[in-house]
Amino acid sequence: LALAGAVAGVRAGGGPRAALWAYRLALGLPAVLLALLALKPLPPWAALLGALAFAAAGIAAAGRPAGRLLLRALAALAVVPPLYFLLFTPVRGLLRPPPELPPPPPVARPIPIVLVVFDELPLSSLVDAGGGIDRRLFPAFAELAATAAWFPDAASAAPTTVHALPAMLDGRPPAAEAVATAADHPTNLCALLRRSHRLYAHEPRTELCPPSLTGGERSGGLSLFLAGDLGIAYLHAALPAPWARRLPDVAATWEQLGVLADKAASFRRFVGGIAPWRPGERPPFILLHVELPHHPWIYFPSGRRYHPGSNMYLDGLEAGETALYGRWVDDLWLTRQGLQRHLLQLQLSDRLLGELLERLRRTALFDRSLLIVTADHGISFRPGGFARSIDPHSLEDVAVVPLLIKWPGQTRGWIDRRPASLLDLAPTVAAAIGLPAAAGDGQALDRDPLPAPPPRRRYLGLPDGRRLGFDSLPPVERHWALANKLSMLAAAGGARRPQERLFAITPDPELAPSSLIGRPLAELEIRAGDQRARLDDPALLLDVDPAADPLPGRISGRLLGAAATQPAALALAVNGVLRAFARPRRDEGAAGRFAFLVPPWAWRPGHNELGLYAAGRDDGGRPVLTTIDLPPPLTFSLIRDRRGRVVALADSAGHRFPVAGDAAGRAAERHYRRRPHTSYVLGWLDESPATALPAVAVLFAGDDFVAATRVEGFAAGGDAEAPPPPSFVAVLPRELLRPAPRAFVLSGGVALVLRFEPARGELDHPML
Repeated sequence: LALAGAVAGVRAGGGPRAALWAYRLALGLPAVLLALLALKPLPPWAALLGALAFAAAGIAAAGRPAGRLLLRALAALAVVPPLYFLLFTPVRGLLRPPPELPPPPPVARPIPIVLVVFDELPLSSLVDAGGGIDRRLFPAFAELAATAAWFPDAASAAPTTVHALPAMLDGRPPAAEAVATAADHPTNLCALLRRSHRLYAHEPRTELCPPSLTGGERSGGLSLFLAGDLGIAYLHAALPAPWARRLPDVAATWEQLGVLADKAASFRRFVGGIAPWRPGERPPFILLHVELPHHPWIYFPSGRRYHPGSNMYLDGLEAGETALYGRWVDDLWLTRQGLQRHLLQLQLSDRLLGELLERLRRTALFDRSLLIVTADHGISFRPGGFARSIDPHSLEDVAVVPLLIKWPGQTRGWIDRRPASLLDLAPTVAAAIGLPAAAGDGQALDRDPLPAPPPRRRYLGLPDGRRLGFDSLPPVERHWALANKLSMLAAAGGARRPQERLFAITPDPELAPSSLIGRPLAELEIRAGDQRARLDDPALLLDVDPAADPLPGRISGRLLGAAATQPAALALAVNGVLRAFARPRRDEGAAGRFAFLVPPWAWRPGHNELGLYAAGRDDGGRPVLTTIDLPPPLTFSLIRDRRGRVVALADSAGHRFPVAGDAAGRAAERHYRRRPHTSYVLGWLDESPATALPAVAVLFAGDDFVAATRVEGFAAGGDAEAPPPPSFVAVLPRELLRPAPRAFVLSGGVALVLRFEPARGELDHPML
């Protein structure tokens, strides 16, 4: 860096003196960055003065040999933090190329192999009251089970994708320090089959089949655009918060690794590229990791997405140290609403599986392939329990996953009750194609079911490196999760149409019977009430396009008034038809909050009318709805001082919110190519405000109020190390944000300024 600075000084025409000053500046810059790291805890003005003083002293010292020596040492130390990040954390695996591998052993029986891995899918979600796969809700899984071996006692290898998927492909127990790349798993199936098979890989969270093995026949994967983003990340770490807020958001530049892409469209693109196996060609090995039905839950069964409001992730999940260790609120209704959204997304997963099976048939691969369909891990929906962390109650929900194996030529299905592990997949594939068994803990599963399977101790590799051993798990017919799901669906059994069943779940079948779902309000008794409520995102309903993606879906809000007067059950009508039930939350900090999930067929073009009611019965036991008033949404205005500066916001109820300090976060506008008249605004706070959430995001165009939407903290998606900051999403007509868009967050009686970034170009998919 110093040499480059000196050369630049000479080339600029400044001669040796300019070169000397360029040398001093270039040598001092890394040292100043190191000083900023040390000064970061100070107030910004103190950090700035300290850095300037350090720079001045450094430039002066650079004129002496001892000073230059000190600056060189400090400059060298300045690269220690990024080098540590790259070399001594799991990120190192992203930088290492796969090792040179010996030629793989020859394959005795080259056959097509298809491995499909769904994500966050417990077996209990698929099973019906008889212990079989529910054909009404999940016809594609049931169809496959009719011609495959089903292992209902199959256990995951780990509760996280980045540990479970590598274990499936190499048959070795997960290692906490390993990264899900070919470099750390050099003998996985992709490497073993690289000569005998043509590799197709869709692995959004791993790089076990990198382009060097697949020849580019892959999609997704960990992107190695580290250099520029690491520089931004370093400045985020070094600069005081008010300055760092002006930098590009690292998370935004890594959007491909986020949860907001269209997973269904990505799946369909990949499946559409599967080609027939022609004579003389190598057979295909297809690895397809489907990030469904994993949350965020934003999909209807058709594949169309719905706007989840301000909470994209898990309603009622209290974030723990990480999302993985979050615990549900002790409220059965909240966990059932999560289960409802999970099952709807699982119906989409079933639809995609059906599309894959049809593609395999059309390419003449279905009958000739070894086809394996499974899931990396499950999820638990127990009130007061963990969603993904392992304890004696959640173990069966997280560990027991579906496993279906169809051997080439197999036309009849059977159930194999041996205790299987997903570590068995690699040796099963090896045995089917005649490869020698590799070292590992897995056992090859053959196509002959065992009449009396012997006991087997299996292990679950935990993220901290420990291995949790278990000898047996109760059969799925005795899982609490299955009983809970069946109870929820039974209460929704009165729905008029089969497709309404999952939208007809009810918190109280007595007060809110599912038989009312889909009925016009004109057929029901309605009484006037004096309770009031406020919706979170009323702007979503002002101009609905029923063909849009996303649609309105999760309608949320809060009851106003004392918690003691809140009804036990709520009902929501859309355009004069009853569409969903809910119940107000009772937990501290969220009392009175409610959320409904509305089916896509409920909406009409343009403005939609909502009606909110308390559901109950009259003295004669007949259903009755009592109106809950939805006052007009608040509007906001800007208050300026004599110099024209915005000093406060005011709402239509007469409240005033003084503007506080510098930019506290970011609002980014996104445009979607297929929706040329719509803007998606995603906002983040850099840090949680000192007051408790929720808060309200307010958008303006110039001085004109545009929209207000709720801001909430939510649990991290996937296996993130920490929950994301409080955020919001707004979907608006594009022309409303012109000219001069700006954004604020109201929290704790003040208005926090967000830095607004207008859209640049158009995306292939929206950010929901």
